[in-house]
Amino acid sequence: MGVIHCPKCQVGLNVPENMGGRAARCPSCKTKFILPTPEKAMEDTVCAWLASELGEEQEEEALAVGGAAEGGAMPPEPALPPGQMSATTSWTGPARSNSASLTRVGQRKHLVQTEDPFKAKLHRENQALAPAAVAAPAAVREEALAFVAAPASGPAAPLAPGAPGTPGATAVNLPPAVFPTALMPMGPRPYLVVRDISQSGVRLAFESVWLENLEFRCSMPVRGVFNGSTNPSNLWARPLAFVDRSGAAIRSAAEIEIPYEQPLSAGVHTRDVINSMGIIDGLPRPFCYPMPYYVDTPHKQLSLQCSTFMRPDGSITCEVLIPSGRYALDWLRNVNGVCGPEFDLLEREVRLVESDQWSQLPENTRQRLGVWCRFQPRERFIQYLSDADFGMRDAGLAGIIITDHRLVYHKFHHAGQVDLAEPGTLCIKKEGDFVMLGYESWQLPGHRMKLVKLHAADVPALLEALGRQPNLKVTSG
Repeated sequence: MGVIHCPKCQVGLNVPENMGGRAARCPSCKTKFILPTPEKAMEDTVCAWLASELGEEQEEEALAVGGAAEGGAMPPEPALPPGQMSATTSWTGPARSNSASLTRVGQRKHLVQTEDPFKAKLHRENQALAPAAVAAPAAVREEALAFVAAPASGPAAPLAPGAPGTPGATAVNLPPAVFPTALMPMGPRPYLVVRDISQSGVRLAFESVWLENLEFRCSMPVRGVFNGSTNPSNLWARPLAFVDRSGAAIRSAAEIEIPYEQPLSAGVHTRDVINSMGIIDGLPRPFCYPMPYYVDTPHKQLSLQCSTFMRPDGSITCEVLIPSGRYALDWLRNVNGVCGPEFDLLEREVRLVESDQWSQLPENTRQRLGVWCRFQPRERFIQYLSDADFGMRDAGLAGIIITDHRLVYHKFHHAGQVDLAEPGTLCIKKEGDFVMLGYESWQLPGHRMKLVKLHAADVPALLEALGRQPNLKVTSG
């Protein structure tokens, strides 16, 4: 490979060719980065040459235009107001690359390949998490960082016991994900921003102006948003319902969804669905333009949570909570593409919070649990046990939720949580076919706090879910 340069201090380092792709630390400034492979180094060199040549052409044309104008400076191109699209702007899908900038010289446009500093920084941080295979020579010092590697495609591999996201796991060593926040980072084209991600789902945001773009309104994956069903004969198309833009004239999402809901059939394109829906009554522009999402028959009583926010510049941001991380990832791919840092970051975060136990719960139970348990970022669901005073039809209204961080309890107005990282004692008192749960904190010894009432048959599942918590002592009496 020869000589490479530190991405921060630019000091030259002699690196053997077989070291490409490994984590390294600059001996001068101590910056950690990934050594490029020979192929990547050659690609970067060629791109740098092309960018340099294009830059020279641009300067020459700028001088020529300036000379023709008798030395006068060329007036800058007027900028679009925030949230406004150019009349000639169109979008037909995700961009091939997120690292291109468009520079206008006179009436000609050149596509200049440049590196986005924000993307490059996140890419280096992401790549630095890859485990090193062997020790590096003295010229470059490597450090192995703990990380659960994700496969390039396919279903997520099960995590080993003690890995991040499993009961009893140590704190996740990955740095918090920092998603891009600009709603139009690539100029006037649709773009989804990841607001937050938790066990409850992924909250995605976009400029409301894109609801006027037909291609964007066709971008949601054609499968069940709640369970991933792909059978067209079992799917229903319905529009996103931004109820808060109705001026209190519409009280629920169902008032918008039901009149425009229609069954999906094989061979029908999303454009045809949009055309048959027409214009949504009771909503102002652009929220009156339908953007279909899909539900299967068993989940027709559920709706996506949609909301809007007015920004200081007067433009409006739309937010949609997608309950499935995989569905959100596919929608992000359809709109943004896979070249930007947000795709890799979201894929990583989805793997961290995914839980088979959570996905196995009925969707209406998950919806009820989400009312009294707000999951924290990267918090992983382990178990839910319903209160014994509630029947199967009332599952999700009361009981306890166990995650890798907390024990959350709720029953009517009696609710709270226990931090499993703090020392404490869980008291199980048997009363016939039932057990009463109590908790004593190390801060208040002798003071037992009542939690919930469970069926005695649920105790083994409770002990299994809490068995790997080293700070929690369990007693029975």
